[in-house]
Amino acid sequence: QILSYDNIREVIKFCAREKLYIRKQSLQRILFADEVNQETVFTKDIIFHSCRKVLRDLGPKYNNFQLMSLNSASKGFYGECGLRGGNAIKLQFRDMMSPSNSGSTIGQEQNGEYAKPFHIWREVANHALVHISTVLKRLFYFYARTEGKVKRYLRKIEEQNNAEEKIAPMHERLSKFHKEFMDNDCYHLLLYVLDMEILTEESINPAFKRVNYRVRGWLESRSYEIQQELKHGAKKPFSEVLIHYGNPQGMGQPPITFFRQVLAILFCPDLQDDDRFPQDAKRRAKRILDDMIGQTIGSYTSTQGINVVREDIANFISQRDGHPAVSSDIYLTDGGAEGLEVMLGIVQIETHEVTGRAGVMIPTPGFSMYQARLLQHNSYQIFYPLDEDNNWALNMATLKRVLEEARPHCVPRALVLINPGNPTGQVLTYENIEEIIRFCAREKLVLFADEVYQANIHVDGVKFHSCKKVLRDLGAEYSNFQLISLHSSAKGYAGECGLRGGYIELVGLSEKVKARIKMYLSVRSCPSTVGQVIMGLICNPPKPGDESYDRFLKEKETVLDSHKKKAQLTTEMLNSMDGVQCNEVRGAVYAFPRITLPKKAIEEAKAQGMPPDEFYCWRALEKTGSYLVPGHSFDINGSGNHYYFRITILPSEDKFLPMFERLKTFHQDFMTQYKD
Repeated sequence: QILSYDNIREVIKFCAREKLYIRKQSLQRILFADEVNQETVFTKDIIFHSCRKVLRDLGPKYNNFQLMSLNSASKGFYGECGLRGGNAIKLQFRDMMSPSNSGSTIGQEQNGEYAKPFHIWREVANHALVHISTVLKRLFYFYARTEGKVKRYLRKIEEQNNAEEKIAPMHERLSKFHKEFMDNDCYHLLLYVLDMEILTEESINPAFKRVNYRVRGWLESRSYEIQQELKHGAKKPFSEVLIHYGNPQGMGQPPITFFRQVLAILFCPDLQDDDRFPQDAKRRAKRILDDMIGQTIGSYTSTQGINVVREDIANFISQRDGHPAVSSDIYLTDGGAEGLEVMLGIVQIETHEVTGRAGVMIPTPGFSMYQARLLQHNSYQIFYPLDEDNNWALNMATLKRVLEEARPHCVPRALVLINPGNPTGQVLTYENIEEIIRFCAREKLVLFADEVYQANIHVDGVKFHSCKKVLRDLGAEYSNFQLISLHSSAKGYAGECGLRGGYIELVGLSEKVKARIKMYLSVRSCPSTVGQVIMGLICNPPKPGDESYDRFLKEKETVLDSHKKKAQLTTEMLNSMDGVQCNEVRGAVYAFPRITLPKKAIEEAKAQGMPPDEFYCWRALEKTGSYLVPGHSFDINGSGNHYYFRITILPSEDKFLPMFERLKTFHQDFMTQYKD
């Protein structure tokens, strides 16, 4: 059906009328409008009316009405299901829903509205609906305890309203009585009661408020501001800003031609007849299309992903490890981040007042997204320090100590291993991985292996060993060991961050558990077909004898040789700077140097209200245009006068040496300025 304009008006007015009353104040409901089929209207003289349009037509009386509407690329005349495009518009949500507080990229605010990716809309909608019942419970519970107090203060507020003729906003008038409240419950109740919005910073799901992805903080925002200043002609001692994230193509790394040719043919099948495209690219595109519903990249796939792509990934793993892998254990994901979410989500348990929360061991320093996701799940974070003096290896005695210290507070369930390391750039030895597997087996821990940088090895004689290979080499004794490994298209020689390709491999999990994971993933229909394809191409690139092989090999080796050269230069140049010590960058795309800051610099940082490492990185950004990520973003706060920052090896070679020359000059000036 297609709702009439008048029917939608009635719905909006109904939502506005249906309030939760305590005296004259109320909480409004929120309207979620699923409008993904708005293009598919078939009857003459009947048109689609958006809830947003009808709401705006109702005028100022409904200015505070909260609406979230959804659209998708999957329906309408485009029907691009597999590309997973979508957006949502949200009206009248406060800044508590902005990117800086939610820990997610929500979008650009314009006139009180946000355009957001679909997966964020889904999370917000889900959490909001769940939390409405929580608000109701809290209201009745608190009202029963504080009824007299609430009535008394409501009378005071009404008197204050009359005296000020309602000039000040309600929450400002309320603040005058804040200090008089005798218990905090009453204060929070009044915040709920007096706020006309159902989704406020007080009432949103606590999981959203716990998330803090510190890599993307105010320094990142400042780096974008500087970029805009440069565009508008501002004079700086640099011509561009280099943001030191793991964003290879954003730093100038070229894409692999064969991969893009296959994608081009998939998007435009008519290119099968174009002589500019090699035959192996055409064959590969046809093989993929023949395995898809409707022979189009725009169709949905199975929950686990395209069959031939999963077969290619299983073959890649088998050849890499020398042990068999099967496609039924492969689950394609929207980038490594979704795989990470599945890994951490599967081990969560209901919080128990005696046993506590699920505990997950994560490295420090380590990838900040693990901490952010664990905070969202309200899990207990068991931080284990890496051994800086031993090339950031894992020390078994340290693992045992931190695990035993955590047991009274949680139920330890898993250990996260990042190899090669982010942000530390280490590559673990075969022996160290074997120790870790034996440790997890003894302590009954699932092993999560984050191996997205496995193609980034920069030192001769150093080799990447997958956890799956080491596990299988250990033999039948460990046949029931549970391992979930993660790979991504974002790193390595491909560097396809934006295409969101990734997969997880499940090892040692029962068929029932795998079925539950499949059901969990089915909620999002399927991963992006573009991400699936790019992941398959990385795992099954051109082979000797193929038309594209020579060009592919040259492009791949050019990228990896450049990474190797820059990794060595990074280690050398950092260690040449006064007060800086950096381990050899053996893998991944980062260095994580330790810097000894002068006492005066630390004091100045405290006076500025920021951590010393952040202060140093801020000054470096303003002077050099390089956004270095402070060490505390990776859960290592430094001690004494020793601090850390992360820098990437990714800037293109023509920018790499000039970048370091600016950094060296800045560092020397900084150390001189704050010399003790």
